[in-house]
Amino acid sequence: RLSETHAREVLQVLDDLIDILKQKDDQREYAKVLLSRSQIYMKFSRLDESREDVEKCLNIVQSRLESYPLLMVGGIHTLAILDRLVGKEKEVEDELQRAIKIGKEYLGEDHIEIARLYKHLGIIYLDKRELDLSAKMIEMSYQIYSSKLGEKHPLTISTYNNLGEFYAEKAEFLKAEEIMKRALELRKKVFGEDHPDVAESHFKLGELYSNEAKYTSSLSHLLDAKRIYEKVYKNVDQLFTAGVYNQLGIVYLRLKKLNQARKNLKGSLR
Repeated sequence: RLSETHAREVLQVLDDLIDILKQKDDQREYAKVLLSRSQIYMKFSRLDESREDVEKCLNIVQSRLESYPLLMVGGIHTLAILDRLVGKEKEVEDELQRAIKIGKEYLGEDHIEIARLYKHLGIIYLDKRELDLSAKMIEMSYQIYSSKLGEKHPLTISTYNNLGEFYAEKAEFLKAEEIMKRALELRKKVFGEDHPDVAESHFKLGELYSNEAKYTSSLSHLLDAKRIYEKVYKNVDQLFTAGVYNQLGIVYLRLKKLNQARKNLKGSLR
């Protein structure tokens, strides 16, 4: 998670690199930098420029697929993320399936990139309430991550937490709570108490307890998430913080604490 200032600095470096690589005619490095710049553009919601860079990257690598399979898979995945941002859900699913097919053929079925694609596809199915497919994708992602990276790797923990979200969607709250609490403890051990990933776990547990009408527990976790996000990001506007404010507003509203509800909902809107 880059700050806005650092992201702008990285973008300038990538612009300079692209100018150099154009002159050197180094197609592989040029495609890599285009893909990196596309992801920075996405951070600033410059989606047309992001898409333009991805398409340039894919045009370069698609005729050299055997040499650049990872770039091809990464480019298609980035395109899927862009399409998701603009609501093209059918295209997203097709692109992820295409990337998985290419990845399994050229990278192997247990490559880390395949795990990343399975996870994204699982989240898409979760949003569509196709829960059996979602569970299958997230489980396969988790198995690859845990076998390749170990239980305490951030990607493994994040995917494990997604399993908790899956069970929450199925209203299997005890199973969801067990997984999410385990993910929180793992994140604390790996990152320490005041890391954004720890805040995310607090936030998800806050949502879970709110859905169970356990408002005291929900409030405790949401306030922890708010404290961490505000400490880490300070005055930087972040959607993470907005989501916490919104959920806090909902919980305070259900507790009939109207002043606190109003304050947090206004914070979310701001």
